[in-house]
Amino acid sequence: MGQRRLAEPVLLAASLIFYATYSVEGLVVLICSLLFNGICSRALMRKEKQKGLLFFGISADLVLLILFRYSDFIGRNAAMISGREFTPVDIFVPAGISYFTFRQIAFLVDSYRHETCDMSFVEYALFITYFPSLIMGPVTLHGEFISQLRDEKSRKPDYYDLSTGFIWLTVGMTKKLLLVPVFAGAADFAYGDIGRLSFAESWACALAYTIQIYLDFSGYCDMAGGVSRMLGIDLPVNFRSPYKALSIKDFWKKWHITLNRFLTRYIYIPLGGSRKGMIRTLINIMIIFIISGIWHGAAWTFIAWGLFHGCLMVFERLLGDRADKLPSPVRWLYTFFMVNIGWVFFRAGSMGDALAYLKKMFGAFSLYLSPEFYSSFGLNSIPVVTRHLNYAVPLIYIFVMAGILIPANLYDRKYKPGALLAAGTVILFALSLNFISQATGFIYFKF
Repeated sequence: MGQRRLAEPVLLAASLIFYATYSVEGLVVLICSLLFNGICSRALMRKEKQKGLLFFGISADLVLLILFRYSDFIGRNAAMISGREFTPVDIFVPAGISYFTFRQIAFLVDSYRHETCDMSFVEYALFITYFPSLIMGPVTLHGEFISQLRDEKSRKPDYYDLSTGFIWLTVGMTKKLLLVPVFAGAADFAYGDIGRLSFAESWACALAYTIQIYLDFSGYCDMAGGVSRMLGIDLPVNFRSPYKALSIKDFWKKWHITLNRFLTRYIYIPLGGSRKGMIRTLINIMIIFIISGIWHGAAWTFIAWGLFHGCLMVFERLLGDRADKLPSPVRWLYTFFMVNIGWVFFRAGSMGDALAYLKKMFGAFSLYLSPEFYSSFGLNSIPVVTRHLNYAVPLIYIFVMAGILIPANLYDRKYKPGALLAAGTVILFALSLNFISQATGFIYFKF
């Protein structure tokens, strides 16, 4: 018990200090949000049928989120509709505000339903601010976190957890620091000047971004999960080989799993889910994906991305199990093709850019790949590779895609001690550290 009483305040202090390194102003917002939601949730736990208080608490959280993340978007579009000139307001966005807001909304709802356990404010604050998942998720639920926090076994060093966590951390660092920069260069090349792209370049760069965003986000989750595992706490799995999916529905069971779980549990099901007929079900699906698009960013491109996936989900719902009769390779090709198309909206700076890019992808056929395209992968510092970029670049695509599609999911593996595994992990960790000064921000950091 003494270890627990010491561990929780230390972890909470570490989490707040970690957050303060991003923004002291953001820390003030986070603490105010913690205090407000802590008081509201405590009141909801004590009394029955407090719908007014629940509505007030959720509304306050959403107002805070809208103020910091969407005020500029709303003002810009309101000015455009009214024909007035828009003056942007320079307002900072607290890091990870979407994540800690959703976490607290979930806790308010669970408190209203009397599904929460009695906990101290330190436990509650640590659940919300736990530093591995504070900035970019996953979106944890109180039950899966607090139960582990209170488990005395997690207080004792576990060498399997330490070694497994270190492997996950190393895999995440390898993705982010060694692989992401290669494909990020190609994506930046494409969207920097869409007009110059050939047919082949548009598809190659679209695939580059598909690879980049997966490696970037899953890499963070691997690192967060690894650090947490070393501390004795398992975070929920956020990715389960999403590019192996055989349908869009399957993709969303494997991509950003905890966000999908939140939207299903706290919005889709309360709206009626699939219990009120087909038309209502399809409307609920579209609502969920529009919200998902808005959550990802304050831009019409993100809303279009959400609508695109919503329409695909509606189509699959109407199709029923007929698609299951198709060969698995055909189903995989369809799913992966559609996911690639969707990422065009996600990456584009505007709807105009997204439509221009799609025109290139479905325009005049040309297999031309320019020297600038090859150079965008940043491999020119290696003389042998530079002389053979036309071979090296396709090989990089093949090897990375094979690494994404063939092995079992990272979190499903059982690791056995061995010299080869240890040496490989240490080498990759050292290589990744060598490039840490060149690291760029995570794509999902702004969400």
